[in-house]
Amino acid sequence: MKVRKSYLLMMATFFTASMILFSLVAYAEPQALPELSEEELAALYPDAPYPKLHYKWDKLYQGETWKPKPEDVPKWQQFAGETVYVATENTPPSLGMYNILDDFTKLTGMKVDITLDLIDELKEKIFLDLRSGAGGYHVNYGQTAPIGTQAAEFWSPINMFADMRTGKSLFPDLPDIPDIPEGTTVYDAFTAGNVDYGAKIYSPDIWIGMPYDTAMYHMFYRKDLFEKYNDKFIQEYGKPLVIEGMGEYLTWDDWYDMSVFFNKYVTEVDYAMGFVNAQNWAINLNFQTLLRAWGVKNNGFEKLDPVLGSRDPGRFLDYSAVEYKKALDSLIFFKKLYDEMHPDSVVWGWDETGNALCTEKVAMLYQCGEYVPIVEDPTKSMVAGRVGYAVVPTGPGGAHAYAVGAAPIAVNATIPLKEQKKGYLYVLWTTGPVAQHKSFEQFSGTPVRGTVYEYARKRGWDYYTEDGQRVVGIYLKVQEKQSTAYVDDWVVTKIPTFTKYLEITGGNISKALVGRLTPKAALDDMITRLNRLHGYPVEIPKI
Repeated sequence: MKVRKSYLLMMATFFTASMILFSLVAYAEPQALPELSEEELAALYPDAPYPKLHYKWDKLYQGETWKPKPEDVPKWQQFAGETVYVATENTPPSLGMYNILDDFTKLTGMKVDITLDLIDELKEKIFLDLRSGAGGYHVNYGQTAPIGTQAAEFWSPINMFADMRTGKSLFPDLPDIPDIPEGTTVYDAFTAGNVDYGAKIYSPDIWIGMPYDTAMYHMFYRKDLFEKYNDKFIQEYGKPLVIEGMGEYLTWDDWYDMSVFFNKYVTEVDYAMGFVNAQNWAINLNFQTLLRAWGVKNNGFEKLDPVLGSRDPGRFLDYSAVEYKKALDSLIFFKKLYDEMHPDSVVWGWDETGNALCTEKVAMLYQCGEYVPIVEDPTKSMVAGRVGYAVVPTGPGGAHAYAVGAAPIAVNATIPLKEQKKGYLYVLWTTGPVAQHKSFEQFSGTPVRGTVYEYARKRGWDYYTEDGQRVVGIYLKVQEKQSTAYVDDWVVTKIPTFTKYLEITGGNISKALVGRLTPKAALDDMITRLNRLHGYPVEIPKI
């Protein structure tokens, strides 16, 4: 309880001080831009979803060339010789950061001791450190649902350090807090969705961290086989197998038809489709995707805020017979689609699913875009250069629903303020334009800075660095489409009981897929146990 009380006291102090400081900090762009009409902007960026933002990313912000002003160098180097301890998931962006830590040392004089771990092991280490008050880590990876929903109260709000409207330090008269790199409005600096979905939980006024990475799902498919069997598919189904554009017109029923066809006729792969169906988080993401595609609101919870989450999410699926029927139909479809998948996919994690495509076990995936670089690496993949990428299809509800793991990076609030400042400097660097750019070029992991997207766009998304390293960015084009055109189809279940929620849903979905429970029995058990978990009476709707 000591941590919680100190956190509340800190928050009260923060809001009092910040209201005074907000009035003193004036917003200023780094430089002026010529005003262009909408027509001129559209002509400059014909394939960009938000031409005005792309104009800023392209012409206003320094991006990969950013450097601190001479007068700011002492702020970055005030803790030279000391060490920052970071706990993060072993995602491609984090692996990229690990390989450029010398840049942080050159900027700050500090060393970094970074712990890279799988999400479940990482979660336990972070929770133990925060709840015990041990202070072993300055900085935590904050994947919002599995970690942030239960750890955010132990993190220092980023808007304790900076005015998020301007990027300017809230300690302008002290030599120890630099501005957010580029000195820009944070909503402009980061790509769509990452600010509110990835950096806020429960409250619109508190930033639990800075946007860091985003694992977004989309569709992978063997375009060579789609072309080879196109005529046969037309004969069978009366529609083309070859996918035009990013497949925006396709439905889940179309992908099901493709799966049936591949299992019937295509001999180059063992099975048609692969999903990341491992318990509990992975399979739950698939379930949530289909819920929304079938038109279920807010992942089935009556009162869940689709952006911020809710401490009390309300009743689960028993408040409406209509919502219940949609959810049941989506789970029935999931079972039908699973029957066309590789049977081992019920236990596949992200790595196993990506490897299944690379080794020609399957021809199609619903998977994180971060695995595209592996698929396109001829030293790791048998199908490099033969895979296409499409947006997630619609269901009967009309939504291009897709799964997202938007993760901030956060500062430990249980440590002294001096130590928090050391952690904050790492947060500023690792979410800044230079580190995000270099990490992307090292491992092609998902960046969150708009300037990185713009840099890749101008080079055709896939390009080679000066030293001959290939940078695989084609999946960013798909992700940009989804996160801008279909932003309302993105919902994250941020609730305090998230771990138990995963246990209840994950176990039931797995049993439904392998036939140990009927879809209705599985769904009814989820409804019963989740409503009891959240203190609501249970009444299964009649349909």
